[in-house]
Formats: sequence, C-alpha cells, structure tokens
Amino acid sequence: MNFTPIKLTIVDFLGVFLPGTIWIVLFATLRDTIILTYHHFGYILVKCPNQYPNPINKGLDILTLDNDRYGPIFYLGLALVAVILGYLNMALSTEFTEWISHLDLWIKFLFKGKKYRQNVFPYQNQFKNKTYFKFINNYMVNRFNTFGFEGNMIKEIIYNDKKNTTNEKPKDFSELDLPIYQPFESCKRFLKLHAPTLWEEVQYREGQVRLLSSLFLASIFNFILAMWNYLVIQNSSHNSIWLIISVFIMLYLAYIFRLRRLREVQDVYLSTFIVLIDQNSEKNQKS
Repeated sequence: MNFTPIKLTIVDFLGVFLPGTIWIVLFATLRDTIILTYHHFGYILVKCPNQYPNPINKGLDILTLDNDRYGPIFYLGLALVAVILGYLNMALSTEFTEWISHLDLWIKFLFKGKKYRQNVFPYQNQFKNKTYFKFINNYMVNRFNTFGFEGNMIKEIIYNDKKNTTNEKPKDFSELDLPIYQPFESCKRFLKLHAPTLWEEVQYREGQVRLLSSLFLASIFNFILAMWNYLVIQNSSHNSIWLIISVFIMLYLAYIFRLRRLREVQDVYLSTFIVLIDQNSEKNQKS
C-alpha cells in the first residue's frame, strides 16, 4: 500500500503555532485579569500583579522569566501546549469566523427572510450567474450522470429520490444527494486528481484562511479582555489604547478573512475552469 506524504508549509505551521502562542498569552492575561477583578471587589486570593495586564506585557513577562527557575524544558512544554491549542483553535474557528464576519448579512437576510447560506461560503449567489461557473457546474453534474446515474446502485447513493421521483437525470447539484458546499468540494477533488500542482495552490489559500480565522477568534477574546479591563477594573489610558487597538485588529481580521475566503473560492473555480479548457483543447487536437 502506498501512502501519500503530508506536505506541511510555513502557512500550515504558522496556522497552528502562532494562534496557539497567542492563546497562551491571552490565558495568562486572563489569569491576571481575574486576580485584579477579585482585588477590585475586595477579595484577595493571591498576590496582586505588579502591573495592569495586557497581552504585550504578559508576552514580555513570559519571554523574560527567570532562567534558573524556568529552563528549556518549560519553554518546550509551552511550545507543545501552543501546538495543541493551535490545532483545537484551527478546527473550531473557521465556521465561527464565517458566521461572525458576515453578521451584517445574517441580520439583513434574517429580517428579509432570504436564505443566509447562499450568500456565505461558498458564495453561490455571487457565482451562479457567472458563465464559467455554469460551465463547471454543468460539467460536474454531467460527470455524475455519466458514471453514476446509469448504475442503479450508484444512483441510489448519489441521487436524492425524495426531490425527484422521475427517471430524468439531475440537472443541478441541488438534485444530487451529495455533501454540502457543491460544486466547490467536487472541484477541489477534481483538481487533486487531474492537476495536483493547482490543488496545492488551493491548499495554500485554504491554509491562509485557517490562519486568519484562528487569529480572528483570538482577537475576539482579546477584545473581551480589553473591554472588561476598561469597564470594570480601571478606566485608564492604557486600557483605552488596548481597547481601541483590539477593535481595530478584530475588524481588520474580519475584513481580510472575508476577502481571502472569497479569493479561495475564486481560485478553485478558476483552476477548475483552466483544467477543463486544457482537457477540451487536448481532445480537439487528438480528434
């Protein structure tokens, strides 16, 4: 049995380690915030921190710990924890970021009664009238018709008989009982089979999106900490600056995430279209 090696890029590494490291700093900031909150209300649990918490100060504190007490093993353990937190964050953050970053659309379509799903990833409403998208959609559906619909057993697997009880072949992915995000997911697998180089570029784009979603989730937590410190613990200029920067970072990451997410889908369809055109050109030359 042959196994395909897993290719890890710098984006994959940063998409795990960088958010995990940020979460460690944020959790350290949360600890000091909890202690200061208890002190603020007159409850003394442990020694109060010498300075008011923020992620920059806590990050510097971690980097400048006493080497006699905290050696290489401690930092190696922190790195391992960062990787674990990064993987958990990556697995949970994308769908959440997709929903939060399109909150304006969600609210608008909630009150207008329109379908929210069609206007977010993979952005069906933005592509459904594009000529190249129609070409790709028709090609993919025809592939299923040719290799799936003719066989009764395969037909039962991929065809949703509840939607159409006739014997007509399906004309759209909505008539096929396939997983969500079609034809986007089918295009990705098509590229992996017929154009591995383009598929690697698609994976690179997806890695960028995962990195941004992980950072965005951390930025929300950072904003909550900044808001709590500003409103509850101390209304100071330091907390004001922290809060303003947190809002800017959160909005900027949400904006960049939406752009990169859309670009990821565009690249998949563009690459698929190029491969299909190239295949048709080869067939015409042979004929």
